[in-house]
Amino acid sequence: GRTGWPNGGLYMTDKIKSYFADLSLDSVIFGNTVEKYLIALGIFAVSFIVAMLGLRILKAVVNKIVRSFGETTFSKLVNGDERLVPIVKYIPIYMTAQYLALPKIVVTIVEKLWVIILIVCIIRYLLWVIQVLSKDYVARHKANPLISHNINLFASIILYLLGALFVLSNLGFNVNTLLAGVGIGVMAIALASQTLLGDLFNYFTIMVDKPFTIGDTVTVGNVSGTVEQIGLKGTRIRS
Repeated sequence: GRTGWPNGGLYMTDKIKSYFADLSLDSVIFGNTVEKYLIALGIFAVSFIVAMLGLRILKAVVNKIVRSFGETTFSKLVNGDERLVPIVKYIPIYMTAQYLALPKIVVTIVEKLWVIILIVCIIRYLLWVIQVLSKDYVARHKANPLISHNINLFASIILYLLGALFVLSNLGFNVNTLLAGVGIGVMAIALASQTLLGDLFNYFTIMVDKPFTIGDTVTVGNVSGTVEQIGLKGTRIRS
């Protein structure tokens, strides 16, 4: 009852004090010695500090380059490093888990999370690189901005699809059947949309090779006129 709580509380406090008083560096708790826990804590602290300092130094160097030479393609690419920050922050957890003797399920979860974080962050950074380079190409060649948009769209679909397959494979799923089904589906879609794919290929050819641009005067058969719009399904010419 309540009357017995103070004495019980004192008993528990004394028991806890006695337990910690009996601890030594060689004492084993959940399969690891106290010394090993202390070393693991040191590994986590040092690796976390080093990772954060590395990010700060990299950001400072990039900012200095931008102030000295203006914003360049290189500085834009490095400025996308925040997409890789989750990897850097997870490294201390991964290193600590690898050092300690943890239950198999905990180790498995840590490793699976590491793979997922790694793949997602790399995909996000690759998409950032593609976006920066495609926009830089459009700006330098004064091309249609739709080139950058379409390249980013197709790159996102391909990279996320590959990433999803890799993650599923790492989680233990058999992706061979899935790949076979995806391949059959892609072939069916391609056969059913040959005209659309042909139009798409021609559109990219015009955008990249630029045989003509908006404002040019062209002659197609018996029709001569000025190019007003270049679209996916056709080019509009005003005679």
